[in-house]
Amino acid sequence: MLTFDRISTDLLEVTARGTITEDEVRSFYTQLWPEIADAKKIGMLIDLTGFADMTGRAILEDLTHEAGALPQLHRFPRIAILTDKQWIRTAERIMDPILPMTKMECFDPDDREAARAFAQDLSTPEKSKGQGLHMIESQIDGVLAFELDGYMTEPQAETVAAVFRMKIEAGETFDAFARIKHFGGFDPQVLVQKDFLQMKMGAARHLRRYAVVTDERWINPMLGIARAVTDIEIEVFPEAREEAAWDWLRGISEA
Repeated sequence: MLTFDRISTDLLEVTARGTITEDEVRSFYTQLWPEIADAKKIGMLIDLTGFADMTGRAILEDLTHEAGALPQLHRFPRIAILTDKQWIRTAERIMDPILPMTKMECFDPDDREAARAFAQDLSTPEKSKGQGLHMIESQIDGVLAFELDGYMTEPQAETVAAVFRMKIEAGETFDAFARIKHFGGFDPQVLVQKDFLQMKMGAARHLRRYAVVTDERWINPMLGIARAVTDIEIEVFPEAREEAAWDWLRGISEA
């Protein structure tokens, strides 16, 4: 069972019970969007205390709807999750920094009132300071280097995509270096920007080695997925060992 209840103008409560089916997911989203069409911002409480599982088709259906809803995430500043399952708490810790336009937090099943109070706090968080996404000087000829520090805007994504696209259109294989200081969110328009998406897909075919320098712990699980679905050699280095990252790209042993 997958249902929702519009508790108030600023709070939506979603309840998942038992094993969720594809039809339930489809029906849920069909009814959800008209119900909250008037809400510029609304908090969400997701009750997963009785959640057991989802069928394979239900997972695919949900992923399809969630991908389409990503540009709408700014409408949900706070998402509170009621759960007693550790794996859900682990997933929340991974997802929360990836979606900084939405603050997520897990609560014990007995803490419903605290979860509601958290979800109903619709104050706009201050945008992360920093220069956002931009190209930086590379230590190695032919290696594309960029830095992400703070909020990424659509024009910044376009600029970086253009540099990568030149390499891709030339049919070259190339290496890249990324310094990720802090991910402070992004303009939702980036998600539907054709050039940026084409660059990401093209890079998966032409990128050979990718060195990532960061102290952001959430990056590792995401890059683990990238390793599993591409042939790109990916290595992550802490900020204190940035030179080791450049040495790895040069092919110099760290031993």
